[in-house]
Amino acid sequence: MNKNARYLNTRSVLRIAAVFMSLLIILLSCACKESDTQRVLSVWVYSEEYKKIVEYAVNNSGTNFAVPLDITVVESSKLSEQLALAEQNDLLPDVVMLSPDNMGKFINSDSSLPLSDSDLSSGLSAVEQEDYYSYALDLGRDYGGNLKALCMNFDPGIFLYRRSMAKAYFGTDSPELVSAMLSSWDSFLGTAELVKLSSDGKTRIVAGHEDLIRPFFSSGFGWVNKSGDLSVPAAAADYLDFAEVMTEREYSYSAAQWSQAWLAGMNDPQAVFGYFLSGMGIKYILEPACNEKDGSFGDWAAVAGPSPYSWSGAWLSIHSKSDMKKESAELLRLLTADGDTVEKHCRYSRLFSARRDTAERIKSNSQFQAPVLAGQNYYEVMYDSAARMNTAKGATEYDSIVRAALYDCANSVTSGQKSRADALMEFSATVKAAVSAGE
Repeated sequence: MNKNARYLNTRSVLRIAAVFMSLLIILLSCACKESDTQRVLSVWVYSEEYKKIVEYAVNNSGTNFAVPLDITVVESSKLSEQLALAEQNDLLPDVVMLSPDNMGKFINSDSSLPLSDSDLSSGLSAVEQEDYYSYALDLGRDYGGNLKALCMNFDPGIFLYRRSMAKAYFGTDSPELVSAMLSSWDSFLGTAELVKLSSDGKTRIVAGHEDLIRPFFSSGFGWVNKSGDLSVPAAAADYLDFAEVMTEREYSYSAAQWSQAWLAGMNDPQAVFGYFLSGMGIKYILEPACNEKDGSFGDWAAVAGPSPYSWSGAWLSIHSKSDMKKESAELLRLLTADGDTVEKHCRYSRLFSARRDTAERIKSNSQFQAPVLAGQNYYEVMYDSAARMNTAKGATEYDSIVRAALYDCANSVTSGQKSRADALMEFSATVKAAVSAGE
């Protein structure tokens, strides 16, 4: 080959190389642009704790989740306001975490997507099954029975009592024996009388009758229908009677939940025998309130109580305007239906699983032996309580209004300010006014 031929071949190779490099740069540039505009799944949760739980669950799921998550904390009380602002700015979330107090308004609106939507079926096909607690599943249904939110965890209620008082008044602090003494509302009243007599009137079984509302109405407060009509169950009058008996016989103080007096009773050596709380209540209320050095820390035990109920929890729903519905459905499936992932995040958070099979597997684990309960396993108690829970009515946007108005109604009766009939009339008027105002 002559010199000119070799020169021409070299130039050809260089040209080809230059074209190749140009194409490579273009491809890399496109890839970078695609990466820069990569879609992100927007998830709203209602607490920093749940943000950590969701992050932990996804990062430890053993699968590479399809898209990155952008998790924002939006307080439950501000959800409606923030959703309205987000819609104005075209920044709506794909997935919304709901609590029982704010779930009703969202799932009964067009903002929530029915989870039976054909676009979601591949992600959620394994959700509705016998292993899922019916209470947790049914609370996420709208007025028409459509499933709009899936439960990540719920919070079975339990009754927590002071071991030292049980020993002094009953001769034992055994949860098995105390549970039998508090297994029904009739036996609860009998035990309240025993506490009063044995303490010479210095101890009352609960701090206030507001503690009784959630367990008394275990199926919830969905008393307002789709048309806005209020239907007051006969149990409302029974509750007022019970609250009146508790007050008149001095079985209860009149402390409102979360008040200073209510919290102070947790460390008082004799004032209050017990509290209706939950697993989350142990973690976020009882443990911080108890003084480890000279207070009641380690002097508590848990039983299921006279009636099963749920306190709080987290439900996940998909916004109807999300353009990432399939990815949203996959996240819901991962956090609520994938057995391994659900078990991991429940063990991490110490919260109760909405799946019966998961709760069964982990309930006896030693990590649930709480020092504040002298090492008792509270998860097993919640498991027993959850097993007794009835099917719930779907949440409505007025549930928390109904509950608050009923408490005010009971206060009017127990303080002697109003008759039961007048108090119930005022209760109905309060709820109907809230419905008319669209609160």
